[in-house]
Amino acid sequence: MLSSKQRVSDQKQEIFNLLEVINYYLSNNFKEKWRHKFSERFVCCFQTRLLKSLKDGRPLKMDTLFSFLTKKSGYSKEQVLDFYNVTELELLRPFLTGTLTRHRS
Repeated sequence: MLSSKQRVSDQKQEIFNLLEVINYYLSNNFKEKWRHKFSERFVCCFQTRLLKSLKDGRPLKMDTLFSFLTKKSGYSKEQVLDFYNVTELELLRPFLTGTLTRHRS
């Protein structure tokens, strides 16, 4: 059984790791890596939505991000699904929540 100090230490490490992942997804390195495959504007739209969720202090729902990128930003469902798959967005969990099962068809 873990002591309370160990649990707090583990929680701090998890938070630190998540913040590092979020920083990467907001970085110029991320934008540079993916701008050729998805366009710089596409990556900027994703980063803007991620920043908005951070500013609002709320987790980002995958459905909300999907709708933002397809309906409001005008990208195809296939392009957004490809982005979800190749950029490993699951690394953003628990900040990124939900699933996309209804959009896969």
